[in-house]
Amino acid sequence: MSCSALRSVQNSLAIASLAFLLAGCGAKTDRVSYDDIRKTQSAVLLPKDIALMYLQKVKSQGSSRTGESVIPPCQLTETGVWSGGQYRKRTLTLGSALSPMDIPDYTRWILYRVIDRSGDAFSQADIDQPNTWSYFLRFPRTAKSVLGTIDHCVIGPTSEPPRKVVEALVSLGADVAGELAYIVPKR
Repeated sequence: MSCSALRSVQNSLAIASLAFLLAGCGAKTDRVSYDDIRKTQSAVLLPKDIALMYLQKVKSQGSSRTGESVIPPCQLTETGVWSGGQYRKRTLTLGSALSPMDIPDYTRWILYRVIDRSGDAFSQADIDQPNTWSYFLRFPRTAKSVLGTIDHCVIGPTSEPPRKVVEALVSLGADVAGELAYIVPKR
């Protein structure tokens, strides 16, 4: 009898130590993944209302440097951004036409191009250099060319630091093209 009780205690201890070991491994893995997320996610340092006020103060004007007709300035609202109906290109979206009065929310837009007054594209070497930049946004963010673009607008030109402008757009929910992702501040 004492032999079977001893085996039962040993089995219980083995199961308990295995459970603690598995729990410890799970907790450690969990912490590592949270650290990785913090390192890879972009930091959103501005609240949405401050980001919106900041961008609304940027004086924007149309641009024709992209080979298209004039790209109108962005009109930034609490609900989204749009060209104010000035960008005339309208295509069918999922079987229905987009009305000039529809204002897509920020999450449906992408910052795809940043250029200076002479038309030169922003590069990583320019990140801390003073210059005047224009920021081009497109809707929908999946549009790969002008043909797939429903609405299009420009913010600027402005001499505000690119990191601040891009951070404000990200705070509002706009996406940033992969080739410009290095502008977005990291935690």
